[in-house]
Amino acid sequence: MIGRMPRWICFVPVLVGGVAYGIFGHPTLPIVQFELAGDALTAAELAAGREDEFRAALVVDWVAFIPGYVLTAVLLSTRLGRRGLAGLLVVAAVAAGLFDVVENARLWSGLEDGTDAAFQQARAFALAKFGLLTVVLALGVVAVARRRPANLSP
Repeated sequence: MIGRMPRWICFVPVLVGGVAYGIFGHPTLPIVQFELAGDALTAAELAAGREDEFRAALVVDWVAFIPGYVLTAVLLSTRLGRRGLAGLLVVAAVAAGLFDVVENARLWSGLEDGTDAAFQQARAFALAKFGLLTVVLALGVVAVARRRPANLSP
């Protein structure tokens, strides 16, 4: 049943997560620079006076955006047909989501205690997440482009 749904349905979860982030997550924040700061001083300069906005963005990421992109990848995996590629898409998306959750936890910790270690760990998880999301994106493009054969049975 899922394999027969229109392609656009697969994108609803990530769109909902993106809209939620746009409304509640303070999209003007330099969030990627913050994720990749790597040390407390750089992170403090980026977050200066906006720490609560960064915390709100992390919460929206946890609650809406991460589940949205993972669910979208799982739905797209049903369109790949080949179990190996579909499984790779699901594993990469779930791993990216888990890395994102840990990254955000380390960023939150860094906002609280201001240690370099928290931001170094957040950067490592962010880089791993972005690497996996590149795989997810590539497999997602394949899933969207893939055409299922028409059902020719009467």
